[in-house]
Amino acid sequence: IVSKSLITFSEEIDVTNVSPVTDLRAGDVITITGEYVWNIATVTFADNVVVGAEEFLTNTRKEIKVAVPKEAQSGDIVFSNGAESPEEFTWNKPLVIRQANITSISNVKPEFGETIKLTGTDLDLVETVQFPMLADSTSFTVNTAGTELIVNVPTNTISGVITLTQYSGIAIESAEYALPLAEYASITPTEELKTGDKVTITGSNLN
Repeated sequence: IVSKSLITFSEEIDVTNVSPVTDLRAGDVITITGEYVWNIATVTFADNVVVGAEEFLTNTRKEIKVAVPKEAQSGDIVFSNGAESPEEFTWNKPLVIRQANITSISNVKPEFGETIKLTGTDLDLVETVQFPMLADSTSFTVNTAGTELIVNVPTNTISGVITLTQYSGIAIESAEYALPLAEYASITPTEELKTGDKVTITGSNLN
């Protein structure tokens, strides 16, 4: 026996809670609860970092769990049903996601090639380390706690600040450091010179 009328089912997404929303960091798991949340196709973090349903840690009718991507920033979290004309809605509380922070630099007057240690929090979220005048990132290491970042001063940089760019795209800067400069005290001889004569320059840091 087949009914004459078509039967349709409505499973409208109703999110009732998102937790936690504060003091989050990359890798932390947020739980989204409600009714028919399994129809959520994507969860979008700021700044336009999308997590698809295939990446959800848990996906049931009343609950989904999502890990905070390392590229995510603090801001709104948006849910979409993924339809051709998608229905999107924003949770009423923005997420607060921790970012790396520098509290101190071990040496503000380093030598070229010397090791500098930056101390802070969440430094394991750093993707690149850049010194002034250098386009490429300088290699570095971070301890497992994310509290210390170790880097060697390149030989072809200048005084300034070290810029740490995180996976989220947010950049932070160290305190200013000063590299040694060459200084001269005297040049001899200075008169009656001809091609091939040698002059002696004295001073400091002439290397």
